[in-house]
Amino acid sequence: MAINLLKPYLRLSETAGVSIIINHDGQLAIGLCTLKAWGNQLDITQKVAGLSELKVLAKHLSAKVPVALNLAGKGILIKQIETFEEIDNTNFSKVLPNASLDDFYVQNFISGGLSFVALIRKVEAGNWITKLKDVGYEVLSLSLGPFVVQQVLPQLNFYGPQLNFDGHQITRNESGDWQSYKYVPGAADEFPVKVETEKLEESLVIAYAAAFQLLLVPNILPIKAEVETLEVKLTTTLSDQKLKVSAFIMLGTLFVLLLVNFMLFSYFNSANNTLAEQVGRSSQAMTDVESLEAQVKAKEAMLDSLGWEDGAHKSVKVDQVAQLLPPDVVWQEVTVNPVVVPSAGSETKAVRFTNKRIRIKGSAQRIVQVNEWLGRLKSLRWVKDVRLQDYTYDNEKDTGLFTVLIDY
Repeated sequence: MAINLLKPYLRLSETAGVSIIINHDGQLAIGLCTLKAWGNQLDITQKVAGLSELKVLAKHLSAKVPVALNLAGKGILIKQIETFEEIDNTNFSKVLPNASLDDFYVQNFISGGLSFVALIRKVEAGNWITKLKDVGYEVLSLSLGPFVVQQVLPQLNFYGPQLNFDGHQITRNESGDWQSYKYVPGAADEFPVKVETEKLEESLVIAYAAAFQLLLVPNILPIKAEVETLEVKLTTTLSDQKLKVSAFIMLGTLFVLLLVNFMLFSYFNSANNTLAEQVGRSSQAMTDVESLEAQVKAKEAMLDSLGWEDGAHKSVKVDQVAQLLPPDVVWQEVTVNPVVVPSAGSETKAVRFTNKRIRIKGSAQRIVQVNEWLGRLKSLRWVKDVRLQDYTYDNEKDTGLFTVLIDY
């Protein structure tokens, strides 16, 4: 599939067909037709008829355009014989008796059961190729007579078995095979010749066909004389074209890869920047959270030091403690979250409170009464710990002084 897509680009992109008819008096009738291909689109870019000198071509044709040369008229021998797949030394005598194949360039056009063989002496053909080279043109193929027209007949408005154009008279059968050919001066078609919808002078039909054939090589089987030097030039030119296309494809592929790489890099770089921003925001959020936690802990510590509690009903707790007080036990002082007395030698001057503690000072004649009260306090659900901090008996007052600590 890929090869089929590349076919339009592996061939030549522009060709020129130059047809030269050598009249018996030596005068030339030169026709020029140039074609240009754009993918699968083909355009006739130039049509010039009625030239009589090769040097005049320079006014119409660039030297960069490869030339398909067609020769007809004086010096070209055309024979119609039974079909020969190949003309060689064994059968050349049937084409031209008492002659050597080495002296001629041969074109063998097979149609149906017939071979239309066209011959030209190598010296004569070489002279024409050299003349074109002298005026600046590179010939890549040589065809003889009107037979190259077979390549373009489906494009032309010839519909009957008899074809007449510019003196060439061709007879075909119903299958389109050539039955005969002869040159009849003045023979012409009754209607103007057209390529598809474009008019074409009869004298340019062969030039058009030669250019068309060269343009489509190697995708068609050409009708041409086997000229070894021209074959080498054509092969080299097509190889150069293939190399150019391959280089273009390689550069195009590299460009696409670079473009894809750039797009992927841009995408991942953008994604990386987004992730970096998210990480930055997350890090900042973590820092903010840690800062808030530190602030909360500091405020909680401050609240603890101040003796503040979260929703604890201290008065209710004091009432419940008082309800359990024995009749012989007397309160003298109740302190909720008492002040922490700094130890001797401490440098701390800030006032701190003992959190979630009730300190009760009172008197009782007997310590048994105080212990009984402590036992009752332990039954309260909110009491975590209760203990007698101290008990001192005062002989003058005949009573004991105590300090009780209740943790909740």
